[in-house]
Amino acid sequence: MTKLLDLMQDYNVILPNEFVSMARGISMIESVATTLDPKIDVMASIEPIVKEVMEERMNIKESLSNKKGSLVYYKNMLKTLPPLLTNSVHKINNGDMKLRFEIDRIDHIVSKFSLVVIIAALLMSSSITMTINRGPMLFDMPLIAVLGYIVTFILGAIAVANYIYSR
Repeated sequence: MTKLLDLMQDYNVILPNEFVSMARGISMIESVATTLDPKIDVMASIEPIVKEVMEERMNIKESLSNKKGSLVYYKNMLKTLPPLLTNSVHKINNGDMKLRFEIDRIDHIVSKFSLVVIIAALLMSSSITMTINRGPMLFDMPLIAVLGYIVTFILGAIAVANYIYSR
């Protein structure tokens, strides 16, 4: 198995990941098994299982009957892919292609974000005005700061209620 993998690497043959993983697993099993019992022939023991798995995964009849797995499907896809990619690259280079995102319920997201920004701004401005000792006072605090906190609390409560209600 190791010699086969080395040969394939020398000739730049790329194997699917399934084969590589299976080869690694078999070599690890073989290493452990021969350490425990030097007389064991691991390859002879697992050969029927490997054959069954490979036949199951590489079933050509099923692959040909399945439209997505058929050779004709892949052949047509490979024919159309290079011109499609070339066309796309040309459009990108010319600035003719634009990327468009569609976000469901964007108005809902924007309104929530706006509410969060307003609450944060009110909270910060109320905190800043708490340091000023001018103007009308309520309980030794500036009235405008107290009103800001009250509005922030109300908007926050509405946001939490909407969140709980929407779930």
